[in-house]
Amino acid sequence: MQGIMLITGAPGSGKTTIAYQRIRFLIDQQRETTALPVVYDALGTRILLANKNLLLLSRKMLEEELNLRSTSLALVSEFINGYLEGAWQHKWGSQSIKRKMSRWEERGRDAVFGLTNEEDLKAIWEIYEQQVRDRMKLKSKMTWSLITSDNARDLTVRLQDAMIELAGQIVPSNNGPKQSAIRINRVHTEVRKPYEALRGNCDDKTLKKFDAEFAKWLFYVYEPIETLHDFVSKYSYKTKTRIDRGIAGRGDADKFLEATLDDLHGHQYAASEHGMIAYLLRFVLPEEISEGKHFPNIPSAWPEGQAFTHLVIDEAQDLSAPESAFIASLVDPKGALTISADFRQRVSATHGIENAEPIILGCKISTQGMRKPFRFGVNKRQTPQIAKFLMAFYEVNFGETPPFEADGRTVQVSPAPLPELFIGSQQHFVQRLRQLKNVRDRSTFKESVAVLQVNENPEEKEKIEDYLRSVGVAPVSPSSNMDSSSNQWIVSNVEEIKGLEFDTCLVFGLDSVDAAELDYNLNRAYVALSRPAQRLVIFCHEFPRLLRTIPIDRYTKKDAFQ
Repeated sequence: MQGIMLITGAPGSGKTTIAYQRIRFLIDQQRETTALPVVYDALGTRILLANKNLLLLSRKMLEEELNLRSTSLALVSEFINGYLEGAWQHKWGSQSIKRKMSRWEERGRDAVFGLTNEEDLKAIWEIYEQQVRDRMKLKSKMTWSLITSDNARDLTVRLQDAMIELAGQIVPSNNGPKQSAIRINRVHTEVRKPYEALRGNCDDKTLKKFDAEFAKWLFYVYEPIETLHDFVSKYSYKTKTRIDRGIAGRGDADKFLEATLDDLHGHQYAASEHGMIAYLLRFVLPEEISEGKHFPNIPSAWPEGQAFTHLVIDEAQDLSAPESAFIASLVDPKGALTISADFRQRVSATHGIENAEPIILGCKISTQGMRKPFRFGVNKRQTPQIAKFLMAFYEVNFGETPPFEADGRTVQVSPAPLPELFIGSQQHFVQRLRQLKNVRDRSTFKESVAVLQVNENPEEKEKIEDYLRSVGVAPVSPSSNMDSSSNQWIVSNVEEIKGLEFDTCLVFGLDSVDAAELDYNLNRAYVALSRPAQRLVIFCHEFPRLLRTIPIDRYTKKDAFQ
């Protein structure tokens, strides 16, 4: 049970539950044996969520079902921000962007690094190595020498020369950062003698100034923002392609690319760059900080001073490649990494990974467990009727045998309704919505209802909300504190409800997926259809192409035009 465990499976198959149960298992195993190479306990365990919708569910599962502390739980974005606060101690004038971006510029900016892959991570690392070698050779930038040159000129020059010589000897890495020669600990090892000789010649006051200035210089050498700029500049065509994918023609990709370059050239960075900055700094900062083996005033590569013994990543497909590599690198090589992911549920057009390769790039644990994923194939969320429909949808549209099946052990007092395809005009939609509301009003059990929009067209969303208001339903957002007994129904796009489930889902826009501009709309359709537990109704103006070869016994069709 140690090493890497990659858990894949269909929506509702129990991936998150199994991932969290592994935490309990390893802690309990620790109590029963002393033969384990690391200590598994609550302090050494972290659970990182790529999806904010899972916070409440995760807290409840950890505390009520597994008797574990939820203090080890964090969102990936918040975790990375906290890491940079501690690790990036000298920014050399770099600062976050203050200007307001439009919605589509934000999306394009997110896609710049959010859609990179493992090969891009290797490419940016090569640029980073070259920058470090070049900057390490510049005597004019060695500001620490001004502090020591008056009283120890020869020793100062000796250390400068040692740095320049080392820079010339560094061999570039072709396979990413794990074996890179530019790590700060390696630099310390190579120049230790002249470095300690110079420090030994300083009085206490001078030594304090020297150590502070030397650390500041190192952060100049390893400054990440210029590397980001040079990567975007060198691979401008690929970057523009990623921006195009992210904005789907709803903005000027050339203009957004130019703005990104201008910002980075002026040392201004966006929040969407945090993952890449953390990735670069993580693999150069020292993993070992002990007396005589590191430069003073340089923080540890580990967020809390040491590696985690067990790290759990939930909804890993929603991480970017640099975020994936960074997080996977934080586990003790002898510890455990648990990854829950379904790459068919990646729905963002600007952010995410398509496979586990970026995780492997950063992880120091043996990757054998990544190559043999644990698949959970029983759909426990939905009625067998919905699950069988989803299986057919998966096979027809992804061209693969579905990695899940309906739960055959489900006992139904009365058969649940088949998924319904409702075809009609806007007027027909209103009539059908009124019927569904009346059925819910008459029921003693007020089920949760979500109205899901496969695309992100704001005009379409307004129309859907108008339909609901006309039948006496108040549309609310997923984050609202809604009362299930009221006439409030959630209206949302797919990204906003990832990880959530509802009793009833009403899905709009399935007939426009094939013509949709935004990337990953097929994945979005799949996720939308997998959210309901009891009832699924699909509203279309015409028969959707995605359902054309699905067996007709898997759903009911109601055509208001006939």
